[in-house]
Amino acid sequence: MRRTNHIGNALGYACQFWAKHLAGTTSNIHDIEEVDKAINDFFETCLLFWIETLSLMENLGAGVYAINEIEVWYTAVSSIMLSTYKKAGIYVYSGGNSLQLDQ
Repeated sequence: MRRTNHIGNALGYACQFWAKHLAGTTSNIHDIEEVDKAINDFFETCLLFWIETLSLMENLGAGVYAINEIEVWYTAVSSIMLSTYKKAGIYVYSGGNSLQLDQ
């Protein structure tokens, strides 16, 4: 009943398949940075709503697959980001240690 009253077809589809669409995209470095920010914002502000919606749809498994699809996207774009940063001679900080990428 709650699903019928509060979750339409468009929201249901978006909650189930947004990450699958994300994983199928390729972008330039500026798009990647913008999408990365949007993903971080989503997880900071909407994660519980997303899980609740998937739960009401009785499809929490879609969330597990979505996390995997997000990892696929990050893996695909990491080489683009790394090569761009390397060309710019930007420092990469990881775990409190810094590493300068050689040009």
